Amino acid sequence: MRALVCLRTVPDPEIPVLDVISMRIVREIDENPDGVRVTITPTYSGCPAMKEIESSIRSTLNQAGFAKV
Repeated sequence: MRALVCLRTVPDPEIPVLDVISMRIVREIDENPDGVRVTITPTYSGCPAMKEIESSIRSTLNQAGFAKV
């Protein structure tokens, strides 16, 4: 799964030595011919970094060639 490999490079903004996969922020990845759908959940309720994480995920996947995220 190409998207999974890409997402292992996206750091958690609050604990940058860990990525969003290791932190279990990414719950599901669905790659299909039209693009990729990533389901994310916060590590705790009200996590203020979720918008930043979402943006980093979109940017990383777009740079990797996924047109629709």
